[in-house]
Amino acid sequence: MRLLFLSNKVGKNNEKNQLLIENKENIKFKSNLKDVLIYFLFFLIIPFLGTQLHEIGHYIAALALGCNPTIHYAYCNHGCDIIFENEYFIFITAAPLATWIESLAGFTTLLFYRKRNRDSIKNGQVSFMYLILLGFTSFCARFVFNAIGYFFSGNTGLDEWKMENYLNITHGIIIYGFAILGAIILLYNLIILPKMQRYKLLIGGLLGAIIGYISWYSWLGPIFMP
Repeated sequence: MRLLFLSNKVGKNNEKNQLLIENKENIKFKSNLKDVLIYFLFFLIIPFLGTQLHEIGHYIAALALGCNPTIHYAYCNHGCDIIFENEYFIFITAAPLATWIESLAGFTTLLFYRKRNRDSIKNGQVSFMYLILLGFTSFCARFVFNAIGYFFSGNTGLDEWKMENYLNITHGIIIYGFAILGAIILLYNLIILPKMQRYKLLIGGLLGAIIGYISWYSWLGPIFMP
């Protein structure tokens, strides 16, 4: 009888331990899913935000040249009646320059923020401020995607291609140079992210950015900013 009682007690303890393990796994899964969803929703708006801030660079340059610019969902018209070649170069260069300023400012601030909050970040805690800085830093991904598109299609509508054309240098130098620098920054951002957050960013962030890009350029952009 005593052996039977001990056997039943051990069996109940095993069941309790199994339930605790399952509960912990469920909590962990829900927490991971929540983080992926946060990255997804945040990076869903990055293509729109990054594009408009890029176009604002064109817009400001056109205003400085005395023109009457207009911004659309994926481009900016300079609105000049007559624009000289050197003025057009300023207009074209202003947008990539704006993107780099935004991205590098976000990257530099992110490094300082990470240094001041090293312990919490090491524990896998990513604050909303960290996400914002990560988002601004990721604007340089534009140059990476531009280079990939140029490699396969030879797109001559890129700002970088027009800059090369004006400077009379071999096409691809600025396009691929910007892409390499952007890729290094993006990769470094991924490396310094807590290990437990990396795959969540890759899944949620990448999926959100792709869907956000397609949605803005194919659907929302032409509707709201034709």
